[in-house]
Amino acid sequence: MYRPLDEARLHEVLRKLKGEYRLITEWGEITVRIEPVRLGFRGVRGRPDELLVLEVKLPVLGEPISITVPVLIEVETRGGFNAALKDLRAFSERTRRGELNYIKIPFLILGRRRRTEILSPVEIGAEIEAKEIRNLFPILTEER
Repeated sequence: MYRPLDEARLHEVLRKLKGEYRLITEWGEITVRIEPVRLGFRGVRGRPDELLVLEVKLPVLGEPISITVPVLIEVETRGGFNAALKDLRAFSERTRRGELNYIKIPFLILGRRRRTEILSPVEIGAEIEAKEIRNLFPILTEER
């Protein structure tokens, strides 16, 4: 049996993905951490409803770096695709203002000394692939 996900059920489904996973390569260890973040619940508009935050750590030129990116997920059965794009724009604006910080891009500089600075927020263009899928997912039913 299939039924649409609402915001609460979406969070339960994504919560099962939470964890840290390791991959060993010949040049070092790659770690992927997955963290669901619920932005909208109990009547609070999330814009979007949920993030699936992916953090990848790996060595580059012998230096450990990490990159963090969110997968934005919106349950939008009434307003459709265009309403979801409005939520994307609201998320982008909040990120630009520094209210949300779920994007971390490494910038490795080969120079004369060692130092690290966090530059936030930084205006940067990004291509976003908006993909609408059918909101029908299997549900477990209890036998009566």
